[in-house]
Amino acid sequence: MLFTADRDKCTLCGDCMKACPRFIVKPDEDGYPEVSPDEEWYCIRCGHCVINCRFEAANLTFYRWEDAEDLSSSDFPSEAEARRLICTRRSTRSFKGDTIGAEKLMKLMDMTRYAPSASNKQPLRWIVVEKKETMAELKRLYEENLKVDSAVITDKRYAVQEDQIKAGLDPVFRGAPMLVVALVPSSHEWYEDAAIALSYFELSAHSVGIGTCWAGFITRALRKNQSMRSLLGIGEDEWVGGATLFGYPYLQNPDRLPLKKALELELR
Repeated sequence: MLFTADRDKCTLCGDCMKACPRFIVKPDEDGYPEVSPDEEWYCIRCGHCVINCRFEAANLTFYRWEDAEDLSSSDFPSEAEARRLICTRRSTRSFKGDTIGAEKLMKLMDMTRYAPSASNKQPLRWIVVEKKETMAELKRLYEENLKVDSAVITDKRYAVQEDQIKAGLDPVFRGAPMLVVALVPSSHEWYEDAAIALSYFELSAHSVGIGTCWAGFITRALRKNQSMRSLLGIGEDEWVGGATLFGYPYLQNPDRLPLKKALELELR
């Protein structure tokens, strides 16, 4: 059975039933929570029925209490601290040459994987480019294809990029030492899951002094350029949800808020 309740611990409080987003945890004839075998397929494996059980009575076949990280004593950032983190995140377009190292990278990716996803499907596969030769080849393939794009695409920015590259500038890769690419299966309904996760990555990186920049032109190229896709091992059945450049920032952002448009909000 997918879900069981320890009757020696269960108090019939009903919290596990209230916590289930799919309403499939229901009382049996004695009032104890259960999930009908006919409805197990509808479970999204969120684990909310277990983590909301104050008496550790609820159990899932895929979730053990001893595997759960205890966050009960963790200190949450204050409202002011959270605002400072969010509002001081900027796009970094000048980087130092060093990569961030495997340990710090894995910590960032561990935080990133807690981003929400549609029906908790957690569909993302990640590729991180960290080798200088891979980044250089990716850049070369982009610039090679740019000669074609700038001639056929009406977006004037491609022509500007080509001129800047000829002048020795790096308008796309920005000298970043690393690139993260978020992939979802082409069959997945909600491609937005990738963008949500990359936003988590950005804020997680910012919290430890790592600069990031959304790489829209690289994302667009990875969606259609077979040479670039092959270099990174992107499958035909995978959609490039987004790419982000990252590394240690060369410039430290001043402690001033960036300019933003006035909030447009309607209450109805």
